[in-house]
Amino acid sequence: MITGAFSSDTTISTPVAINKGGTGQTTAQAAIDALTAVSGASTNEVLTKDGSGNAVFAAASGGAQLDEANTWTAAQTFNNLKYKQFTEYTLDTNGDITYASNLIKMDTFEDASTDDWNGVIFAGSVGDDAILYVVPESSSRDITIKDDISSPGDPLRTAGDFTMSNQNDTFVIINNGVIGHLQELSRSDNG
Repeated sequence: MITGAFSSDTTISTPVAINKGGTGQTTAQAAIDALTAVSGASTNEVLTKDGSGNAVFAAASGGAQLDEANTWTAAQTFNNLKYKQFTEYTLDTNGDITYASNLIKMDTFEDASTDDWNGVIFAGSVGDDAILYVVPESSSRDITIKDDISSPGDPLRTAGDFTMSNQNDTFVIINNGVIGHLQELSRSDNG
């Protein structure tokens, strides 16, 4: 038992045990580790409160993982939403792409610094992928999505031309089979 008054320079030669109001440790990190019982946790678990109000370690909700370039490493589930990888499609000499996935990472023909996207040719099954999500492959290659172009594939109807110059830019269109062309739903110039 410790009795008496202590001054600011008083040191205790033996760490005070947790059950006596201390941490039982001599460093801040060791104290945190001891107080949270982190040695019983699995890698990447987070400290959270359970239904009884106790602090426990559990898997992080969702478990989605980003790689070093901040891109999805594979199909991932995050808060019950499933994220898939985008598929790269390269524009052809006519400024068209043939796609079979609705997640399109678009690149210029032969990695040119700029290119125009005039339309698409669908290579999937009927009813597949009515909404297309488009992002540029590279921030160093600009792709201009052209408005109201009739291509060998589906004509593209947009709210004016839109240049994607940054990998954070997005363009969303719907494959409208009723009137036979693609229509812009949204665009986002994030760079």
